[in-house]
Amino acid sequence: MKLNLLIFFLFGLVIASAQNVELTNPSFEGKPHKGKKSWYVVDDWEDCGFENETGPDVHPGLKNGKPFHGVSKQAADGATYIGLVTRDDESWEAIGQSLRDQKLKNGASYSFSISLAQSVNYVSRSKRTGEQVNYSQAVVLRIWGSNAHNERGELLAESTRVNHFDWQEYHFSLKPTADWNWFILEAFYARPIDYLSNGSLLLDNCSNVLEHRP
Repeated sequence: MKLNLLIFFLFGLVIASAQNVELTNPSFEGKPHKGKKSWYVVDDWEDCGFENETGPDVHPGLKNGKPFHGVSKQAADGATYIGLVTRDDESWEAIGQSLRDQKLKNGASYSFSISLAQSVNYVSRSKRTGEQVNYSQAVVLRIWGSNAHNERGELLAESTRVNHFDWQEYHFSLKPTADWNWFILEAFYARPIDYLSNGSLLLDNCSNVLEHRP
């Protein structure tokens, strides 16, 4: 009996000492809108892309009775989700949030999951040609630790090419080699980067960032 109590007590200490990072608004809930030149995307998530570009879109939404950019997919969780693009002018989109009084810790091991998909249609103007094109190329998700919304501190993980139209859950292991208080999700060109493609990526349903003890 005493041995069982000791094991239970020690297990409780391990759980208590693990410091999970809780993301706020992990399902990107907010008012649907097309990307705009503003730091704000949805509550608790900021535009971490290029300063002179419009920011990420919040889907699904309608303008003049038509879905934004032709994207009509329903959310994996809740009501709304985020659309990120890569462009043919060497720019791409990202979102992030300050972890406030939390941080990703140097030497710790974390797990993280998120639902990802492509959209059959993601029609917008090409930055290079000025023509309407379908941002249909498959891209990857990159996960960064940082200490500011406009910086990239450490690349913590990169997905495989997201080339499916159904929502699928992706799982990542994160092992920071420094302390970071910003968490950034970024769309990027799939490798090998033979040319700068117009691509898109849909994001929804983040988990918290869970610390694992050995």
